[in-house]
Amino acid sequence: MSDEPIYYVDYIYNNNEINPYDILTIAEMDDLWGQDISEPLICIKGLKVNASMVTIYAKKDNTLKISLPNGISCIKFKATDDECKKLQDNQFGYYELDIIGRASKNEWNGNISAQILI
Repeated sequence: MSDEPIYYVDYIYNNNEINPYDILTIAEMDDLWGQDISEPLICIKGLKVNASMVTIYAKKDNTLKISLPNGISCIKFKATDDECKKLQDNQFGYYELDIIGRASKNEWNGNISAQILI
């Protein structure tokens, strides 16, 4: 048996097939999640991430942002130092990741963008 965690997800996308409109639609339903209805989990399988897609904010808290070509941002709060270093130092290739997170909407200066909170 594997000791890796198992997640039951509601949506599975492959690499960059994920659509920002889908994420925003799910995020706008946030008033539906509650006691008997859990927030849906989204999986992106085989996401190819290179160093140019990665930004680290708030060095002491390690907020990791992966910017996808289609405008979606994948955000992980309190990422480990090892995760940050590994993704930033990979300048000559890419890592292939499976990401699981929740749909979110970012509103800033009148702009709305899709996010996945890892």
